[in-house]
Amino acid sequence: MLILHIFMLAAGLIILPVGFYANYEAKSPGISSADFALIGLCLAILGTLLICVPNFFKGNPCHSQSSCHIRYLLMAMLNQDSFDLHDSMI
Repeated sequence: MLILHIFMLAAGLIILPVGFYANYEAKSPGISSADFALIGLCLAILGTLLICVPNFFKGNPCHSQSSCHIRYLLMAMLNQDSFDLHDSMI
């Protein structure tokens, strides 16, 4: 999947200046020439996001064991339940 994300970033960085050039050189700027720049920008941003944060769209809130413990403790404090701190971490 990393190859696909790198391809998205590269395609976005190629399409973005092509869209700006097409919009600048067109006699009457139309929707198609302006769309190339927008599509290139979206591809570049999405490719960069997916390279840096690969599981961004997976929706897994617990990426490590310590974050699951912190989440459990916060939920327990919000519910105002009585719980033993040492038993909850084991």
